[in-house]
Amino acid sequence: MIQRNRLHWIRVIGLLVGVPCYGNPLIELAYQMNLFSDASPNQEQQVSSVQPIANGGYCINFMWVNRHNNPEQLYIFPAGSEQELKEKFLNNIYAWASLNKNSTIFIWYDGNFSSQAAIARTNAVIEADKNKYVGAQIILKNVRTLPVVQDKHNQVVFAENVPVYFRVDLLRVIAAVYMVTEGKFQYFVYGDLDMKPLSEKELFDTETVGKLRKYGIVMAEGGSLGFEDGFYIISNQNKNLLEALNFVIIELSIIRAKAALEKRLTNASNRVTVPRTEVLQQIIYDTYPSMFYYFFYLEKKGVLMNKMTNLPYDKTKDGLNPFAPFQYPSSIQLELLINNNKVDSFAYGIGKGLIPTKKVPLPEALLEYNV
Repeated sequence: MIQRNRLHWIRVIGLLVGVPCYGNPLIELAYQMNLFSDASPNQEQQVSSVQPIANGGYCINFMWVNRHNNPEQLYIFPAGSEQELKEKFLNNIYAWASLNKNSTIFIWYDGNFSSQAAIARTNAVIEADKNKYVGAQIILKNVRTLPVVQDKHNQVVFAENVPVYFRVDLLRVIAAVYMVTEGKFQYFVYGDLDMKPLSEKELFDTETVGKLRKYGIVMAEGGSLGFEDGFYIISNQNKNLLEALNFVIIELSIIRAKAALEKRLTNASNRVTVPRTEVLQQIIYDTYPSMFYYFFYLEKKGVLMNKMTNLPYDKTKDGLNPFAPFQYPSSIQLELLINNNKVDSFAYGIGKGLIPTKKVPLPEALLEYNV
């Protein structure tokens, strides 16, 4: 589960690297003028009433990855008894299952940091509780089954010496893209473990369905960038969004993690991070604005300029280089032009208006990954 109270030190980092912590009025103006859309501003509200999603059409996903491998841990979650496991981990998931009978629920874990005995005990408790609630099927799923994680070249990125928050932020995006492309689910819902359960109707209200059709993603409203990644829905309805997630979140983050491990990841002052992997804890969250820049470029909603060449961005020629693969996200060398108006390449508050969001009951995280 992600600590949303981590955001207080993002601002500290912002001050250290010279990144202002304020909103971007140009983006707000662009959305007031409806520059990001060819449709009317109320298009999302004009979608017909939501119908129940066919069985198997969406999956709800939770994730717990242990920071270290502890052979003595009884379950995949660090609980000392079955009662504690239910109270702190499973009961809330059972509530989600009861409210979403048409879904499948996956609990993701890392098999390299949970023993076979712990996995078996956790699964036994879930199986024994099936008669206590009527709802969706609950399945334990190992992140090590994901092809990106299985790639031998990526193994170092998911190792114990990489911050667990980075691993989880990246793993859930990898899982989302995989499940809506190869897993045959139309919608991938992710929620933090302590989030109040939402029903199918609450998840897929008319406005949310409209945003998913248009953008392919809806994130929780809030946070220093205008959104939170403790909840989101990703759909298979926009191929450009899936390409942007693959290219800018997954591929770029893997490169940055390897650079950090090799002491090659630098900040805006071109200094190597010390300790070298610490900055990775929040780096994926900070990369989402860059991902949306690329997404709107693919959607042809604006012109993406490469500041390194003063030419329009060309993926074939430029690749990930302008995205600063060996530096912090604030070092991105791209500008987004909308109707010839320049959008700052990186500014805190950028998500307000730019990123499709949804108001959800996402509390301050009380649980932390075990130490």
